[in-house]
Amino acid sequence: MPLIEELRDTFDDGVVDTAKWPSNYNTGPGGDPIETDGRARVVCDTGFSAFTSDNTYTLAGSAAWVETYPPAAGGAASEAWAQLLITSSTSGTDAIFEVNAVSGLLTMAVRTGYFDPGATTLAYDSTAHRWLRISEAGGTLTWATSPDGLTWTTRRTAAAPAWVADADLEIQLITHRDGGAADFAEFDNFNITPSTAVFADLVDDFDAASVDTVKWPDNYNTAPGGALPDQPSGVARVPCDEGFAAYASAPIYRLQGSAAHVQLTPPPGPGHLESYAQLLIVSDVMGTQIVFEVDAATGMLTMATHVDYFDANAAAVPYDPVAHAWLRIREDASVLSWDTSPDGREWTTRHSTDAPSWIAQNNLQVQLLAHCTPLVTGGPPSDDYAYFDNFNITPTLAAGYTVAVDWDGNGDFDGPYDDVTRDVLQRGPVSFAYGRDQARQLAPPRVGSLSMTLCNAERIYSPEDPESPIADDMSPAAPVKVESVYDDTLYPLFTGRVDDLDVHPDRGDRSVDITALDLLSLLQGVKISTELYQAQRTGTLVGVILDTVGWTGPRDLDLGATHVPWWWLEETDAFTALTDLLASEGPPSIAYVGPDGTFIFRDRHHRLLRPQSQSPQASFAAGAADVCNPVYGYGLGGYGEGGYGGGA
Repeated sequence: MPLIEELRDTFDDGVVDTAKWPSNYNTGPGGDPIETDGRARVVCDTGFSAFTSDNTYTLAGSAAWVETYPPAAGGAASEAWAQLLITSSTSGTDAIFEVNAVSGLLTMAVRTGYFDPGATTLAYDSTAHRWLRISEAGGTLTWATSPDGLTWTTRRTAAAPAWVADADLEIQLITHRDGGAADFAEFDNFNITPSTAVFADLVDDFDAASVDTVKWPDNYNTAPGGALPDQPSGVARVPCDEGFAAYASAPIYRLQGSAAHVQLTPPPGPGHLESYAQLLIVSDVMGTQIVFEVDAATGMLTMATHVDYFDANAAAVPYDPVAHAWLRIREDASVLSWDTSPDGREWTTRHSTDAPSWIAQNNLQVQLLAHCTPLVTGGPPSDDYAYFDNFNITPTLAAGYTVAVDWDGNGDFDGPYDDVTRDVLQRGPVSFAYGRDQARQLAPPRVGSLSMTLCNAERIYSPEDPESPIADDMSPAAPVKVESVYDDTLYPLFTGRVDDLDVHPDRGDRSVDITALDLLSLLQGVKISTELYQAQRTGTLVGVILDTVGWTGPRDLDLGATHVPWWWLEETDAFTALTDLLASEGPPSIAYVGPDGTFIFRDRHHRLLRPQSQSPQASFAAGAADVCNPVYGYGLGGYGEGGYGGGA
């Protein structure tokens, strides 16, 4: 004697399950019920049509609930309805939950002879009443509605008739109209409770030896004889051929207020008309989905929200395997965004649009998909793959210092000899400073400087040695950066360029001394001329100097508290012009290049206005001395405005 709630169906497979619904019928001309687009579809014509279970269930201590999409009124005289119907073995003795599109009413009844004198009706709300439930507990029959299948509101209660405990009850998802144009009702998720999970809850590093079928239960490959996706070497590997293959989660997630991100390597492009990998979020309606696609054949990164597999407002940019190594789809405050990242930590939004309403559903699925269309059809499988890694995992940074010199000046610091951290000698540690020339408010700005000594036992840093792999690149002006990672946070400490290299070739001292200057040095020795400016603030004029010298890095400039009546430059040293403006602004104004390479100008009011100067940034205290004399407290202070010194 199964309980009614033991009958469950998502209607997702596109085929009516005749074991669950053996008695489906339609007494009218419109055809039998079907499954399509992930729902049960029941024709609504002048006959009666229904998904119908076997008559083997009981409602006692049980329930039946379903997501309901009623038919249109379509010119019917008084009836065009969809019902959740639980019927006994006696015709007309039943319990119903009915939505009538003509009257706009939601009706709840427990009938005898198809009539309930106590039937309850209320105005139908397609959002609040999307889910309908009839349940029995403790002798009480209850009708409830829900907008999401999770939070329910009781709409009526009544004493349960004795027949609800019978073991021969039947469930019908039924429709009927008394005239007008034939239409259909749809039902979904019969006795299925939507998941409360969001996409951020699904996490996988793919390091296990085999696919986690709890996380990815629906993996597939539509190619004839195609292998399923696997993870043989710490990444998700998805075959790319004329079929479609994907890692596929269960359809139990919600995107609203959440995100899905992954590290992606697309399949090879040569030899294909299209060769793409996708981060794909699929709704319960076929063809309605969110796509983030890399097509290696066309070299394009595409972002779209599909309806029937089409998006008139799709966005596309040229694919960059470095900048777009990570892809993310996220929703926040009804805005859908597509983001990319080179490292899975710092993200750039590439496209955004209004989020469709279905992102709030609890039945969404994520797929990591690949597909290729070869130039020559009918040949052997391509043996190409797309690779995915670190799904919803943000990489962590190893604690410690990094000292790097970009010897070839390409801006990446990723050359085989660019990371010089291990070669820094203890007797010549990295030291650097920037800010003011002296610890006084009236002191002029100083060009930041760095010094260090590297071990050169293998003569890698010897430009005169033809065996050195970087001999041709070792020259002043190579970019330098020093960074520190603490508690998974990256802190830049110095950004500049090599100023001098002093190689020591002695057998007992094979080392190289390197000094570097920060980017403020770019202003020194550069003669500039400008047009005449009238009544401009000092911050604006600092910006003019930067523009004139061709500064392309980031800048953070205060407006300036001083208006300069007239200002121009004629073959003036740019650094000298900057110090003159600081003198006009007055103390404690300052200009310097920050450790991340940002040019910073602070006007004379910055200590009064900036939050960093208005609240304590740190506390220091001396420990108590273990002596007999009275203990006095001393304040420990240090000069820190724009200035910094350190050793790595």
